[in-house]
Amino acid sequence: MSLFQCEDCGCCENTALCNYHWRRLEKLSMLCSACDPEIKKWHGEFERTFLPKDMFETNGVGNLAHKDTGETDFKKYAVNEENAK
Repeated sequence: MSLFQCEDCGCCENTALCNYHWRRLEKLSMLCSACDPEIKKWHGEFERTFLPKDMFETNGVGNLAHKDTGETDFKKYAVNEENAK
C-alpha cells in the first residue's frame, strides 16, 4: 500500500484508491479521490486524515514520511481540514 499526500487538501491517500498512477503519467497534480474532478468522492476505505500541507512525501518503501524528520507516524501530525490548507 503506497501512500501520498494530496496536493490540494493535504490528506493522506492510497495510490490504489484514486487516479494517482494516471495523473502521474499525465504529469498532473497528485489528488486524493475527493479532490480529483474525475471522482469527486472520498472512497471510504479508511478514515480521511488531513495533514499540514506540503509536509509529507512518499518514501522509498511507499510510506508517508515527514519531509524534515523522515518520521512515518503521520497520524500524530493530523490536523482538522481547515488547518491542512
